[in-house]
Amino acid sequence: MATYFYADESREPIGPFSASELLDLSRKGTITPRTFVIEDGSKDWRRWSEFSSVLERTSSVSKSAAVSPTAPVTAPAPAASPRGGSRGRCENKVVRVSLSSGILGTMLTNPRSAVESAIAEQNAQGWRFVQMVDHSDTNLLMSVLKLVVLCCTLFLWTWSSAYLIVFEREME
Repeated sequence: MATYFYADESREPIGPFSASELLDLSRKGTITPRTFVIEDGSKDWRRWSEFSSVLERTSSVSKSAAVSPTAPVTAPAPAASPRGGSRGRCENKVVRVSLSSGILGTMLTNPRSAVESAIAEQNAQGWRFVQMVDHSDTNLLMSVLKLVVLCCTLFLWTWSSAYLIVFEREME
């Protein structure tokens, strides 16, 4: 039987829990759609919103099997290795999420929302989030250019830092 952990507010793992216990914690509001959850033995934390539908299907299959013991229950196919390994090859993709600064950039750009929408868009296309890296321009020329643009736009806008988000998926 699989066991799971969730991360509390301080990002400390809490658990282990069974799938039904996690579903109960979700119903009580202890686990929210934004809570990170991991299956024991896995390397990747995922948001509860991605995890819950799988667990609910698993839970409903096990409940229907308990009601009707003659019903055939098929085990899901083994998951592909998240890093490629011996089970298959992965292809990678890097997406750059740029942010704005200045008065307008600060008022109109929400960095968290920009990153989450980029991740959701790639997940919808079958890509799995692997890593996010801060991509700041640290050389002097770029810093001076940003300052010039900020002054020319009367402090209304300039580009700011960015994030590089790495995705992967199994090759077909």
